[in-house]
Amino acid sequence: MKKQSKITWELLPVIFVACVLPFVMRMEIITTGLKDIAFLPASMEQRADFFLFWKSRLFVVATIIMIFILLDYFFMRLEKDKNWKQWIPLMIYEIFVVLSTMFSIYRDYSIHGMAEHFETVWVLLGYGVTAYYTYIFTKTERDFHLMTGCILVSAFVQGIMGIFQMAGKDFLES
Repeated sequence: MKKQSKITWELLPVIFVACVLPFVMRMEIITTGLKDIAFLPASMEQRADFFLFWKSRLFVVATIIMIFILLDYFFMRLEKDKNWKQWIPLMIYEIFVVLSTMFSIYRDYSIHGMAEHFETVWVLLGYGVTAYYTYIFTKTERDFHLMTGCILVSAFVQGIMGIFQMAGKDFLES
């Protein structure tokens, strides 16, 4: 009897990002730093954020974990990516993200984010890392089916939650 292959543990960060991260919510009071902009009301000085602040922070942590695993993959295991040229457009995009941050007048918002917008430079760079990481570690059809199954379960749970919210029964009181 042929032994089943083990779970690809390297896929856990991607499963976390795709399936668990959408459920993260925690209120954070954010000081916007926008009080000096004349056309904004004074109420913009502090905003409550339920969804984006902690998602962005946890996404960056997951991205850092992915980077360490990629470093292990390429420098410790000495694996090679023969198809690296197909990632040149993504690399160019990532370079423009960094350049945009470097030359931005509002560099602080680009690096740290702001109320209702926490898609920082780190998150944008993390999207590229996540795409490449998923490409490298989704090696077999079984890996693909595992990822697809996890995403489908997550989408199903989100759909059920949405139906209950439409019915006025919000479990999370969001």
